[in-house]
Amino acid sequence: MAVGDPQDEQYWNPVMSDGRMSTAGKVVTPETALTLDAYYACIRNIAEDMSKLPFDVVRISENGTKTRLPADPISALMNLQPNPAMRPQTFRESITAAALGWGNGYAEIVFNGRGVPTQLWPIHSSRVEYNVKGDKVEYIVRNDDGSAVSITAKNMLHIANVGGDGVGGYSLAALAANTIGLGIEQEASAGSFLKNGSRLSGMLVPQQTMKQEQMITLRESWQRVYGGSSGTGQVAVLPYNMDWKNVSIPAADAQFIEQRNLTVESIARWFRMPPHKIAELTHATFSNIEQQDMSYMRDTLLAWDSRWKDEIKIKLIGMDGDNASVFGRHNFDDLLRPDAETRFKTYHTAMQNGLLTKNEVRAKEDLPPVPGGDRVYVPLNMAPMDEDGLPIQEEAATAGQVEKTPMQDDKNAVNLSPIIEATAERLAINEANALSRIKNMDAEKESAFRDRHWSAIETAIAPIMRAAAHEDPSGRANSISYAHAMRDTLLTDTPDERRDKLIAAINQELYGE
Repeated sequence: MAVGDPQDEQYWNPVMSDGRMSTAGKVVTPETALTLDAYYACIRNIAEDMSKLPFDVVRISENGTKTRLPADPISALMNLQPNPAMRPQTFRESITAAALGWGNGYAEIVFNGRGVPTQLWPIHSSRVEYNVKGDKVEYIVRNDDGSAVSITAKNMLHIANVGGDGVGGYSLAALAANTIGLGIEQEASAGSFLKNGSRLSGMLVPQQTMKQEQMITLRESWQRVYGGSSGTGQVAVLPYNMDWKNVSIPAADAQFIEQRNLTVESIARWFRMPPHKIAELTHATFSNIEQQDMSYMRDTLLAWDSRWKDEIKIKLIGMDGDNASVFGRHNFDDLLRPDAETRFKTYHTAMQNGLLTKNEVRAKEDLPPVPGGDRVYVPLNMAPMDEDGLPIQEEAATAGQVEKTPMQDDKNAVNLSPIIEATAERLAINEANALSRIKNMDAEKESAFRDRHWSAIETAIAPIMRAAAHEDPSGRANSISYAHAMRDTLLTDTPDERRDKLIAAINQELYGE
């Protein structure tokens, strides 16, 4: 370990910073800037929002499939414990906040004997300087006793803000010193304004000459009773032979509120922060807040996600061997999570189009899987379209095609099993739901229901039969004969029995099994 003992608290604490003098006459340092509420709120928002997101380590296969690796040691460092003294959210907050305010956030990487990173220890940004020597970067860490130690780039996790040299970042406290200094001075002015009485302020005019000592005593006694916030609004009793001349300046006339709002907006601009995120709602509406939230995530948080994942890929995961296809990223699902109605509409569409299974949807809602929930459902009424967006007629679609071998001769030509199972499952569920709504039906209603349902079965099965027969019109005849054969058991089977019979009958029709 280059710094000796990274657990030594001296490395977590700052050293003195000279800061920068603002045009408002205030010396601004990364520490004093935190006393301005808008500046602190911006840093807190970004640091907390990034640290509360899960950090996923994923492997990308050749076909683009992403597989999460929750047991990876990097995942443990980022989500469970970066070091024995800190929790992951605290660690990531401190590094991101340092990168925002100081321009750079640092943490020493501790490796085990096999070269696997096992601990991350933060070092306060005020203690670190970096030197670029050719194609190498060296970090110099100052100790309390004035000595310094060197850490190689391999052993230093470095999250940098926007910067000019390609290695380090600019300090927002330094760049925005004038804006921050103005905000601090406005706070001080507002406090002084209130301390001296924002409503009762003016001159006591004596009707006769007073000595200097008498004037000092009168002013102090008056200020003691009527000055400050505790004296605001009280009824004043004028001393004998005194007149009151009102010279007060109302707070609205002094434009304190407007000036402070402008300062808040300016601070937000430095951080790319929507003003409503730091409680500046002057221009916010219910219709634009959601879009501003999306803009904040896309324009602000994604940039910090890129800084983290690039540095972690290079310094912690590695670029060679099995790790070449492994990457880290923040999971934004929780921030993107819409209201319940929107979520379930999205799930419904995804399931209908075969993008998600029932169990995948349940997992997103933190629910346990259910039997049969891993089936993929796809629509059966999809047909090819011409260039004008109109369905291609069956005769035109098959014109000029070479006659193909029936499915019975080559079962492996097309695997229809998922479609068969999905169709049988859907029909069985529809039957059960329909029968539960039609109880104690008379003979006439029962017959009408059988006819309607037979037609629905024929419509659902016909595409499978046609696919198996390679557009042979007999596919429709097969589905009709099948539907007739299933009519007699419609009201006696359970849904599971119905589903199994459907699957067996279709397979018999297709494959002769």
